[in-house]
Amino acid sequence: MFIIRIILCVLFIGSITYGTESLLPQEQTVLLPFASNLNADRAFVDIPITNPSLIKRANSFEIDFECDHPEAIGSLTFYFRSGNGWYSYAVTAKEYFSNGNNRFHAEISRSQNFHTEGTPKPLNQSDMMRFSAWRGASQNATIKLQKIQIVPYSILAVLSGSKEESSYGNSLVV
Repeated sequence: MFIIRIILCVLFIGSITYGTESLLPQEQTVLLPFASNLNADRAFVDIPITNPSLIKRANSFEIDFECDHPEAIGSLTFYFRSGNGWYSYAVTAKEYFSNGNNRFHAEISRSQNFHTEGTPKPLNQSDMMRFSAWRGASQNATIKLQKIQIVPYSILAVLSGSKEESSYGNSLVV
C-alpha cells in the first residue's frame, strides 16, 4: 500500500486547470477612425457578461486580436462594469506590438492592479466588459478582436505516501 501511494504521488503531483471559457461569443471588429475623425480619442466595444460566475472563477483573462495599423493605438484599457462603477486595467500598445507583429496577446491577472472608477460592486458581479483602444497615431485602423477568455484558477494536488498521514486516513495534501 505504501509503494502504491508513492507511485500515485509521482503520477498525480501537478496542477489541474479547468478549461478556459470565452467571454467573446464571436469575433468582433472595432474601427479606429483616428485619421478621419480628429475628435475621436478612443474606440471601444462592449461585450455583455451573461454568466458573472465566470469572473468569480477567473485567475486571469487572455485577450488576442490583430490590428492592421498598430501605430494607431496609443494604449488599451480593459474595463469591467460592476454596479455603479468600473474596474479598469490599462496597457501601452508599444509593449505588445514592439516586435513588428500586428498580433496582440496579453494575459491580465486578477492580482494585477485594477483601478476603479465610481463605486463598483465586487469584480465577480461584473455584467459587461469594455475593450477600448485609445488614440495613437492619426491613422485609421481596424481591430479584429479574436479571443477574450477566462483562465480559471489551477488546483495543485499532492498525494502523500507517509506512514503518519496514512495512519490518519489521509493521502491527499492540498
